[in-house]
Amino acid sequence: MGKVDWKGFLARFAQFGRDPTPTRYLDLFATGGTVQHPGMPRPVAGDEIGRFISTALSAVPDFRLEPARWCARDDTLFVEAASSGTVHGAYTTWPAIYCVALRGDRVIRGRSYYDRAAVLARRESGASFLPIGKAAAEASRDGEHLDLPGLQADLIEPYINNWHDPKPERFAEFYASTGRLLAPGVPRPFSGDDIVRHYRAELAGMDELRRHCETWAARSGLAFFEWRMAGAVAGRPFDIGAAERLTLDGFRITEGASYFDSLALAAVRDPSITPGTVFELAQ
Repeated sequence: MGKVDWKGFLARFAQFGRDPTPTRYLDLFATGGTVQHPGMPRPVAGDEIGRFISTALSAVPDFRLEPARWCARDDTLFVEAASSGTVHGAYTTWPAIYCVALRGDRVIRGRSYYDRAAVLARRESGASFLPIGKAAAEASRDGEHLDLPGLQADLIEPYINNWHDPKPERFAEFYASTGRLLAPGVPRPFSGDDIVRHYRAELAGMDELRRHCETWAARSGLAFFEWRMAGAVAGRPFDIGAAERLTLDGFRITEGASYFDSLALAAVRDPSITPGTVFELAQ
């Protein structure tokens, strides 16, 4: 396997976002690469990727995507981006996290995380973004002054381990005194004691809720996680993907944004809920 070129990929991903075409999208993938968006029952590859992006851009011809934050570790790159386009006759913006595994500067595994329910309801998700110029300036430092072993020992590993036996009070301890938490389907951020109450309610609403960390990446002021989120709702089991971005001050969280598809959870309660990506449902 050749050297991973995440900067090359990011440049072409941003170019696709500015002027999306099926050709530019397909050029992001290595031979055999896969992608999965919320609403897809499984990852797609090859010709299926072409059909997906052609359908998407036909359904939302004014679709645009702008990277806002990014972070790489080994062959994995996380990109938090602002997406926009006209869905059901209304111009809508929504945030997403893309987690990609790269071969060179091409995707061998791509996963997208956002809340279809918020997009289709034309709701603001509440997640905030850095101005793109500032984000680019931060990223250019490539982790300058990052004490990765210290961050991994004092924040990353304890944060992951708390999901093995989740304790709401422990989650709140990772946050700075002014830190806030953003979650799908919630119109306002949580802070202070509300963070504890949010996690307590989330754990109470889902039986045996656990998150397993698939991968993570961090640099100064920023950390990303990809999770498998499993449990049961009303006695019905679920296992869905999720992603999370933490903005950091040292080893404390100043803002946490969780990304998962609340429509997928709703479908566990009500299997009649229509599957399909945002772009398919927008038609």
